This record gives sequence, C-alpha cells and structure tokens, in this order.
Amino acid sequence: MTKLIFVDIYVKTALIMFGKAMAGMTFKMIYIATSEIYPTTARVTAIGVGSAFARLGGAISPYLALSVSWL
Repeated sequence: MTKLIFVDIYVKTALIMFGKAMAGMTFKMIYIATSEIYPTTARVTAIGVGSAFARLGGAISPYLALSVSWL
C-alpha cells in the first residue's frame, strides 16, 4: 500500500480555491476570445446550446454523485 501524504486542511482549501479561480479565469478568457472571433449568429447559437447542456449537467449531477460507490 502506498502511504497518503498528509496535507493540512488549510493547504487543501487554498489549492482548491486556487484551482477554482484558475478555471473561472480560463472560462472568462475563452468567452471573451470567442466573442471576438465568431459572428453573432454562430456565437448566440453556441452559447444557447452550451447553456442548455450546462443546465442539463447541473440537473443530472446530483443523481450521478449518488450513484457512484465511494468505497
């Protein structure tokens, strides 16, 4: 068996928050870049489809989390 590395809870929390901030920043950068590249009709359609899938994923995710065995 491998030993788990003990990391303080504050370090874990800081790393999680850093990762979340970087993911958010990346999304915002991609959102701005694509709004400059693509025409309005394609951009609106893509944002609508992406929003629909995001809402679908948000609705399904609790059921997926409950169906996974965490043993």
